[in-house]
Amino acid sequence: MKNPLLVAVGGAVVVGILAVILASIWLNSGSDQKSQQTVTLLKAVADIEPGTKITGPELVVIPWEGGELPPGAIFNPSHALNRLAKVKIAKGETILEGMLVPVATSDDLSNDIPIGKRAFTIGINEISGVGGFASPGNYVDVIVSAKDAVGMSVSKTVVEHVKVMAVAQGRSITDPSPKLGTNVTLEVTPDQAQKLDVARSLGTLSLTLRNRADKANYDGVASSKNDLLLTPNVYNDTATVEIIRGNISPGSMGSDYGSSPVGAVGGQMNR
Repeated sequence: MKNPLLVAVGGAVVVGILAVILASIWLNSGSDQKSQQTVTLLKAVADIEPGTKITGPELVVIPWEGGELPPGAIFNPSHALNRLAKVKIAKGETILEGMLVPVATSDDLSNDIPIGKRAFTIGINEISGVGGFASPGNYVDVIVSAKDAVGMSVSKTVVEHVKVMAVAQGRSITDPSPKLGTNVTLEVTPDQAQKLDVARSLGTLSLTLRNRADKANYDGVASSKNDLLLTPNVYNDTATVEIIRGNISPGSMGSDYGSSPVGAVGGQMNR
């Protein structure tokens, strides 16, 4: 009697173990199927033009319904955010790796130039570069100092409220320390780039730092050395000279031929 009982108990134990193993295999298989069902892809909800930075609203996450995955599929939305579209992506298209600028080149300056803008580099030194305080992310005006048609020194604001993209090769906007370099790259429009190119050929370019929120335009005219004369009569422009014509004395000809101020008609004298 004991041996059959032991056999039955042992058989029950074996059956129980097998049941546990089979249940575990079935649960694992169901878990794998569930994980496959939760795989997601990215789809564009609007047309994305080449050069556009992916910020999030352009995308929607869709579940993968099985079948063969498209080559280069992106499963994690974070792998597409802040990257640039390399080609036009039509609304409803699945976002693929080949459609985006590779991560390895995402620091390329050209990727950060907005559509319609240009990057323009000018030479600076510690003085013309505002002591290095014109850091990437700041906004500046550019002034040209040159000679006018008669050789007088003049200064004029060429472009206003342009963004500093880089100082030398530095592009960090999180480091607040002054950035000293021999050149600065600005984000400008094509028209501003032309003006800067002409101004650079005429004289020296300098930067003036401005508040990020200050977008007001400067309506002033060019400044010359005459604007620096603090005393209006420093050259005694009202001095008079005596005009003598032939052997006629000024007193005998009346007041019309008396002393005349410098610059008067008939008695003009250049100083």
